[in-house]
Amino acid sequence: MTPSCSPRTPRASTPSVTDTRGSRPTARSAPSTSPTTHEGYIIEQDGDESLKLTPIDGGAARKVTCTGQLAHCSFDARTNEIDGGQAHAPLITGKYAFHVENASTYENDPEQLVRTDLTTGKKAWSTADVTPPAGVELDEDGKRTSGALRVLDVRDGRVLTAWGAGAFSPDTWVTATYDIASGKQVDGSSKYSYEDSPADTVNTEGSSVFTPDHSLAAAHTEQGTAVWQPADGKEVWAQKEGEKAMQPLRFSPNGILYGNTKDDFSPSVFLAVDGRTKKVLAKSLPEENIPLFSQPSGYGYISTQKGFFVFPAQG
Repeated sequence: MTPSCSPRTPRASTPSVTDTRGSRPTARSAPSTSPTTHEGYIIEQDGDESLKLTPIDGGAARKVTCTGQLAHCSFDARTNEIDGGQAHAPLITGKYAFHVENASTYENDPEQLVRTDLTTGKKAWSTADVTPPAGVELDEDGKRTSGALRVLDVRDGRVLTAWGAGAFSPDTWVTATYDIASGKQVDGSSKYSYEDSPADTVNTEGSSVFTPDHSLAAAHTEQGTAVWQPADGKEVWAQKEGEKAMQPLRFSPNGILYGNTKDDFSPSVFLAVDGRTKKVLAKSLPEENIPLFSQPSGYGYISTQKGFFVFPAQG
């Protein structure tokens, strides 16, 4: 069954899911400056522009420094990202770390994300060395008009990115995947306008929810949900105007997408959708029956008034 979706218009029809993807920058509380641990390091703020990474098992501390006049960056322990203002990326990816160039409101050039070797400090990849995807607005000098930039994921020799579409389009992002070795873009790019309605695991700054193996990603757009493949940036499906917009909440390990729809004056309706086909598998689910999933084991679990239940995702 294909749900029919219509954003912002109350309808009694069955929700329709067709494509998902998206999310937009919103104001968030400031990340904590207290020391925290991540990926085997104690992470501490070291001045406005630097983070000190001290190996938990001993060894010399490393420093990750953002650049720019009066630069400022911090570590957000909620997302495990380095925050440079308009640019965000996972702080640590294996033996590499990201920092932000032009991380200052006093710089004329847009912010850039740079991946360096934690041991040698040698640059391994940078957004400054690749061509922005189609759909990103450039000025007469060929520079991006928006400094908004994110690295969403790094794996299998590829980087999934989200770029602000333009200075006057703060809600619109363009996603693209790049091969680290060659610096070339893998396949095409996708442009989405993101809804300002953060909830659950949706990261509302151009990021998305992923399956545990990162084979699928979904985000909340102005039309509802969009789903794509992070490996090549290919869109799997996306909701269109006229459908009842669904907000993605989380994926199961086997690709079932849980989300909810809501009319203006009605309670939220929770449903489960096949992440690859958009087929509605279950609707009108009680909110307490939307499972959480253990990353290491892949098992799902729910807690209700009748008890605590654990089950295999493939079951």
